[in-house]
Amino acid sequence: MGRFLKSKWFWLSLIVLSWILGGSVLVLKAYDCAQPDSKTLEAIKTAFLVLGGMGVVLPTYWNIWQTVENGKYIGDKIRFDMGENSYRLIEKFDDPSIGAARLLCRAIHDEKLNYSPAALVKKINDEKNLKDSVMHIFNYWENIRVSIKKGRVDEPMLRDSLAEAFNQHYDTFKPWVDTRSQKYQEDLAWLKKEWQ
Repeated sequence: MGRFLKSKWFWLSLIVLSWILGGSVLVLKAYDCAQPDSKTLEAIKTAFLVLGGMGVVLPTYWNIWQTVENGKYIGDKIRFDMGENSYRLIEKFDDPSIGAARLLCRAIHDEKLNYSPAALVKKINDEKNLKDSVMHIFNYWENIRVSIKKGRVDEPMLRDSLAEAFNQHYDTFKPWVDTRSQKYQEDLAWLKKEWQ
C-alpha cells in the first residue's frame, strides 16, 4: 500500500500529460473540421471544454487519493488505539485497587489445598473484604473479555501478559464462579477457553 501511495504523483503526471495530448488532438481536429470562418472560435471553444473537463477530473483524482490516504491513516490509528487500550488494561492490573484484590486472591490460591470447594465458597461469601476482592478481580477480567469481543484491544498482547494470572484466578475460584449466574459462568468460561 505504501508504494501505491507514493505513486500518486506519477499517476497525476500521466493523467495531466494524457489530457494535454488528447486535448491538443481534439483542438486540432476541431480546428480542421470547422467552417473556415469559425476555425479559431471552434478551436478556442474546444480548448475551454478540455480545460473544463480537467477541472472535473483533477478534483475527483485528489478526492480519491485523499480517501485512500485517510483510510490508511484511520487503519494505523485504529491499530495504535488497540495497542494503547491493551497497554492501559495491562497497567490497570497493577492498579492499587486491583492490587489488593490480587493479594487476597494470591493468599487464597496459596491456601487452596486447605479448602474444599464448598468451604472456599463459604469463606468468600462470609468475608466481605474477600468477596469484594474476588468480585473486583473478576470484573476486571470481564472488562478484558468485553474488550476482546468488541475488538478494542490487541488480544495476543493481553494473552501474553495476563493469561497466566487469569487462569490462576479462574482455577482458584472456580467453585465460587460456579455459584454465579449461567451467563457469568459462560462469559468467564469463554475467556478461559481462549486463554488456555
